[in-house]
Amino acid sequence: MSKDQSKEQISSRSELIGLTVITRHGDRNPVHKINYIHENLSYDGELLQKGKDRLENIGKKIREKYFSILKLSDEYQEDKFLFRSTEVKRTIDSLQSFSKGLFPKLNKQVIMEELPNNDILLLGLSGCPKALATMMHQIQGEELVQYEKTNELWIKQVKQILKSNDSGYPLPEGMNEDLYNKAAKGRDDIFHIILPFNDRKWCDASSGFFYNEV
Repeated sequence: MSKDQSKEQISSRSELIGLTVITRHGDRNPVHKINYIHENLSYDGELLQKGKDRLENIGKKIREKYFSILKLSDEYQEDKFLFRSTEVKRTIDSLQSFSKGLFPKLNKQVIMEELPNNDILLLGLSGCPKALATMMHQIQGEELVQYEKTNELWIKQVKQILKSNDSGYPLPEGMNEDLYNKAAKGRDDIFHIILPFNDRKWCDASSGFFYNEV
């Protein structure tokens, strides 16, 4: 039996009983000054209308695809839906925009459950002491030092152009596409150096140790 056939058989005798959706906030204002952009920008990090529309559209697509399967009404029912958000205005606004897509007749804000301290899906590394300790060890380790020495030339060029450690679009004056691509790859390389467990292991925040993904 092929893998695809096996999946089809499992699907044919399975029943969807619930759905968990994890999404990032929508498009927002920057939170730090971008030195090479001279437009009048607000640096408050707040959600843009584009971000609200995007999250509402995601909610709409979830409703259209899954509500009939789960036999759910498009009326908001507190006992059937649980919402969580980090305590940041842009993420809360994103959640409320998402809920408008789920419930087109909604005329109030949905109720948010208090976020547990060990919710690593939303809080990330801040909920896992061992993950934070591992990251700090890697930041101070020899592997990162060697990487920065090997790539010293383009790292200096990027920092000189940006006058900071930031990177993003549009390409600033003096940064050609080749240099930008090096910077983008370098950001990923450094990320994997300081978070060596990323994509390979998960962190159990409640007990603070790693276990292999199964």
